Amino acid sequence: MVYVDRMNKVRSKLGIRCVIAIIFIGLIFGLSLTLAGVNLYTKRTLESYNDLGLKAGKIVAGYFSDDDIVEYANLVNEYVKGTVSASELHEVANSAKYQEISEKLYNLRERLGFNDILVCSIDLNVLENYERKNPDSADWKSIRYIMDSNVDPEKKVYLGSLDTAYAATKEKLIAICHGSKNAYEPFVSNANYGHLITSIVPIQVNGNNVAFVFAEILVEDYEKDVSSFILSTIFVSLTIVVVLVLIAVVVISRRFVKPILSISSEVEKFVSDNTKVSEALKNIKTGDEIELLAKSVLKMEIDTEKYIENLVDITAEEERIKSELEVATHIQADMLPSIFPPFPNRNEFSLTAIMSPAKEVGGDFYDFFFVDNDHLGLVMADVSGKGVPAALFMVIAKTLIKDRAILSGSEGNYSTAEVLKYVNRQLCDNNKEGFFVTVWFAILDLATGEGIESNAGHEYPAICRDGGKYKLIKSKHSPAVAIAEGTNFKENGFKLNPGDSLYVYTDGVTEATNSRGALFGEKRLVESLNTDTSTSTAKTLAIVRKDVDKFVDGASQFDDITMLCFKYYGKGGPAN
Repeated sequence: MVYVDRMNKVRSKLGIRCVIAIIFIGLIFGLSLTLAGVNLYTKRTLESYNDLGLKAGKIVAGYFSDDDIVEYANLVNEYVKGTVSASELHEVANSAKYQEISEKLYNLRERLGFNDILVCSIDLNVLENYERKNPDSADWKSIRYIMDSNVDPEKKVYLGSLDTAYAATKEKLIAICHGSKNAYEPFVSNANYGHLITSIVPIQVNGNNVAFVFAEILVEDYEKDVSSFILSTIFVSLTIVVVLVLIAVVVISRRFVKPILSISSEVEKFVSDNTKVSEALKNIKTGDEIELLAKSVLKMEIDTEKYIENLVDITAEEERIKSELEVATHIQADMLPSIFPPFPNRNEFSLTAIMSPAKEVGGDFYDFFFVDNDHLGLVMADVSGKGVPAALFMVIAKTLIKDRAILSGSEGNYSTAEVLKYVNRQLCDNNKEGFFVTVWFAILDLATGEGIESNAGHEYPAICRDGGKYKLIKSKHSPAVAIAEGTNFKENGFKLNPGDSLYVYTDGVTEATNSRGALFGEKRLVESLNTDTSTSTAKTLAIVRKDVDKFVDGASQFDDITMLCFKYYGKGGPAN
């Protein structure tokens, strides 16, 4: 009964943590999607409003013939100088031609929904000498109005009216006159005339800026569009997040949580029920490493049961132990990739790995797998302890890392730190023996050579740049996996260029000890790696292993020796 209660608590805790993690990831995804969508829409909407203003300005420019716009511009400029009277301006403003263009301007403003459209002449000299002018002087007024689309007498500006350009407009006009490439970008102003999106288009005659068209749209109209989009985006994002969370909860629960809990439950039953083989392990059919783990555990249970049943005397016991350990060795060997090259149809890289346990089975392991078609995962790890317990812990750790990495990759998340955080949480549950595992884990984009790596208390990797020498890369470590719940792991970016090589290993290499008690060490390792940096990955590992064996000179191997060498070629494959 105590056992059942304990397993129910474990199942409840694991399920709740998975749901919380999925909800958290879903909310982050939804928030990111919303922010990205709003930022993009806001930018695009502002640009579209500005484009509309620029098009309107070009239309208005077409309303004037060269002679007409030159005449109107000269007229207001002469009026400022005092050589043209107000009555002369009034006569021109009431002319049939002026009224016809003014009516077109009004109709265009109404049709496009603009706040106002104005045509002005600008004194550029006044604008550019702002700091040296007296803003209160009569000649400071740099804007001379030619035509206004507004018909409201209280808002309309008339032919010859003068005004002062506020700072933002001044800078924009100067940029246009000087031909700046950013002169026609979206322009938002907030001055005496309101909060506006203003587009400014010059009217040119013979290459000279004779006048300018100001097309103004109220920002509140733009903000209404953005607010409507934000509400729609939030609703759609929340709907997508809810659906994805529900799907993820169901899939992860069925695909990963239940099988792992079932394996854990059957292992504990096997121990508590006097090594009675768990038939339920035969029913775990996931088609991945979890199924392989269940079969391995089942095999271990069967082998253990046979060993106990056939235990007759000390000699027979030793023989059976040896036999069982040989089986465990094969099981462990079968768990690690052993065919090289592992992916003959992929020419972006080559890699070789070896693992030599100090005992029949060990706690070291390596792994490599495709997270998706473009991203390759690389793992080098060392479980504390030796023998079958460490090997079993190794199998679970290896399975969790690979499954979680592939699952995260399918969601577009290539964070090595998040994968190790998840694995740490799983391994800390029911870790009664206090095992922990040091892990170096990287995910590499094979198309670009860019990668992310996390080092959880493991040895420093060595990198050889094309044509150079191997050097140890000493990035900051995180704690080992399964030491404490809630541990966060650091991750670092790196980049491999075509021709670069990467070497990772366990401490069994650097801590190989000779009969005098001396360690092989990092210095000898780097020297060994640099014996021939142009050779194949397999030859590199052979050179290092030979140098280690020569150094220990027959002394007993106290720790597992595991190494992996990876060479990156890029999309083009190895050079001929």
